[in-house]
Amino acid sequence: VEHLVQRPPIREILQAGTYRDAVRRLLVAWIVNCPEENELLLHRRIYLASAHDLKETVPFALSVALQEGKRANLQPATRALATLLIGHLGGPEHVDRLEPLLEDNTVCVPQVANVPGEAPSNVQIRDVALVAMIGLTDQRPAEYGYVHARMQPQRVYQMQTLHLKNDAQRSEAIAKWRAWRSAERKADSD
Repeated sequence: VEHLVQRPPIREILQAGTYRDAVRRLLVAWIVNCPEENELLLHRRIYLASAHDLKETVPFALSVALQEGKRANLQPATRALATLLIGHLGGPEHVDRLEPLLEDNTVCVPQVANVPGEAPSNVQIRDVALVAMIGLTDQRPAEYGYVHARMQPQRVYQMQTLHLKNDAQRSEAIAKWRAWRSAERKADSD
């Protein structure tokens, strides 16, 4: 399926063809319902969902990011990619589902070199989740200390750029997020 989608005429139909809606529905059905769960195929399904802006795949991405059901014990990089997909295609209504990931200090990209002369740091699941939620709420990652965060052409952040120097900075960023969320909830209830 993946190879068919990337070849003409299917690729052209997905972009602007007469049968665009039907082909999109077929692609969404394959991404969401494919019984094969190996990591490589999950990565490809996430890529296709992002490349074709398939918002209907957000529940699939949530189940990967949160390791729900048969998706337990996935590699951290796979979970992080799914989280970035949610940040790209999701909306503010998905923030509550992602917030538990702020407690997940699993490394998904080890040893990112920051600035020459500084010690390298890791990208953790909680970094990716926080940047995704920041985006879902129309904020900027730099406001939370993610000054190296870079967006790819597909409007998805480059995972290796979502790092902070240390856990103290992460704690500060998460505390700032929680304070912002608390103020937003209070404003919504008034």
